[in-house]
Amino acid sequence: VFYAPMPTGPAASVPLPGADDLVMYFRPFKPAQVFDIYGDTPRLSSPPYSFFAKAAEQHRLRATASGTASGKLWVESDPTLRKHPTVLRLVKDLGAELFVAMDQVGRKAWLADFLWLQAARHVAIAPSTFAWWAAFLSHAESIYVPVMPGEVPMPWCALLPVTDPRYVFHDFWANLLWQGGA
Repeated sequence: VFYAPMPTGPAASVPLPGADDLVMYFRPFKPAQVFDIYGDTPRLSSPPYSFFAKAAEQHRLRATASGTASGKLWVESDPTLRKHPTVLRLVKDLGAELFVAMDQVGRKAWLADFLWLQAARHVAIAPSTFAWWAAFLSHAESIYVPVMPGEVPMPWCALLPVTDPRYVFHDFWANLLWQGGA
């Protein structure tokens, strides 16, 4: 198992996500674009708001069914993406809180973000190798993954553990949801 200590020192004293929190990791392929062209194929640059909203809804439903608190909703993203319309809508409509605690860490903020995402018990990830590794190496109880339409430029989809029951796949085009191993 991969292990790296969280950055330490007074500037980096940050609480980890709570056991019932859902961390939504947002990252588009092309930050300024809704659509992108990969080869000759148009594709979405990032999962839409509906993917994250469905993950939050499922997270809250599972918490209600199990009699636990649903915890806080977090949005984790690069600081340059915090004004993206999807991020703003997650904050406004779902009451999610932007995770900004690692901004002061400096050049190692990416590692701190990775470790914070990896520490979460419930995550919804955008298609990226960064988020994939953090989720895969985590001890998360639920990992929400979008099924993106079209061709994905990296073979990370082939690496998704489709038999792992922690994974919940959401095809937002067809409005289908299924759990790994099902």
